[in-house]
Amino acid sequence: MPVTRAIAGALALFASACGGAAGSDQLADHDAGLPTIAPAPPWDRPPKPPLCAPDDVSGFTPPAYKRATGAHQGRCTQAQIQGLWGSCFNYGGFGNDCGQWSSIQENKDCAACVMTDATEAAYGPIICHEKSFVMNYAGCMELLGDRDCAVAASDLEACGEAACDARCLGPGLYRPEYESCRVVADEAGCSAYFAAAACADREADGGPAAYCFRSHDFGALFLDYTMLFCGP
Repeated sequence: MPVTRAIAGALALFASACGGAAGSDQLADHDAGLPTIAPAPPWDRPPKPPLCAPDDVSGFTPPAYKRATGAHQGRCTQAQIQGLWGSCFNYGGFGNDCGQWSSIQENKDCAACVMTDATEAAYGPIICHEKSFVMNYAGCMELLGDRDCAVAASDLEACGEAACDARCLGPGLYRPEYESCRVVADEAGCSAYFAAAACADREADGGPAAYCFRSHDFGALFLDYTMLFCGP
């Protein structure tokens, strides 16, 4: 289930782009030396021994689903989205100019539309956690008509976070450790949620929300999602 695997590992980067203080070297790709996001589908990989074991989530109950903020809200121009990408998310200068870009008055509403805190009642294209951010796969599917699959994807993400965030995110921990934890969690404590989120595979294969999975590149995904949620 390659798309399901991609959703299960959507959380990828420390949240400097979301305004956090952590350095952008956390969860970086060891080979490239640059921060990377978990690849979009297809992402099919064989199981391997965990580098960072998940916590016990046998008693996990998913929180209530948080809806998407809306489609085509008109809060960002295409130029602003490109500027936000270049200042806050682009690999070549990850987060270096993010605070400066976001502090410009005319950019503030666009930044608020794109980067939503995990404590908010509704989510935009990027969900910012204390240590990291995730692409809002669930919200994208909701906006394109498949709310049931959106809820399933959200439940899987929440289970994976419960299993792996406390133990496998932090100083000295990198992307392979986190990915390894999520794979094990998918096959153990989160397996029921992983199976339910298989609906995303059907969506990717020509379903109404295929748009949410059409790119294999984080930059292209970022542009697709921000335009869908916040663009004209």
